Amino acid sequence: QLIGSKDKLEKARVELNNLKAQVSQYLAQIEKLKEENEMLATENEQLVEERTKLSTDLQAKAAENQDLQKVKAQLASEKEELASKVSIASVVKMREVKAVGQKVRNSGKVKDEDKAKRVDQIKVCFTALDNDVVKPGTETFIVRIINPLGETLAVEDMGSGFFKDLDKNDDVRFTMMSQIDYANEEVQECLVWAPVNASFIAGEYTVEVYNKGHLAGKGKFKLK
Repeated sequence: QLIGSKDKLEKARVELNNLKAQVSQYLAQIEKLKEENEMLATENEQLVEERTKLSTDLQAKAAENQDLQKVKAQLASEKEELASKVSIASVVKMREVKAVGQKVRNSGKVKDEDKAKRVDQIKVCFTALDNDVVKPGTETFIVRIINPLGETLAVEDMGSGFFKDLDKNDDVRFTMMSQIDYANEEVQECLVWAPVNASFIAGEYTVEVYNKGHLAGKGKFKLK
């Protein structure tokens, strides 16, 4: 019986030692898990800090980009405004724009006529002024003859068409155009609008002359 008790005691010691070993192993695992958890927590904090920093940097870059876009838009606007001013400054202005109705006799002789039913053609004359901004060379002048109803006289077969009115930012019909050799000094130009089977109505007509898309001068005349 004593021997049996010793065996049981020895077995109990072995089990106790095994339990102690398991406890030590568990404690070691727990300690390792704690260390790993602390390490993960530290890494997580670092990631949060990095994410916050990246988010802050991104917001700063976005704000900087927005500021750059504003500056770019402002510069583009200033450039466009400057180009417009240069364009306007380079317009060759008119001192006067005169127009009269004319009758062409069978003999070919032409005389001024103010009665609408007798008018065969309209003569337009203008004096282009000197402009030091403009380089000498060919200048194009576009003429619009507008009847009392507000209609632009135009015949495509005679060279009429459309041009860009930069003052109104619109495509506008024109009657005729002329290209002259401009040498930065006053020069007079006359054009004749003589459509086949011409038919003019009584009233006040407006004549507009454009250069580089801008109104350079205008005049009026009446037919009875």
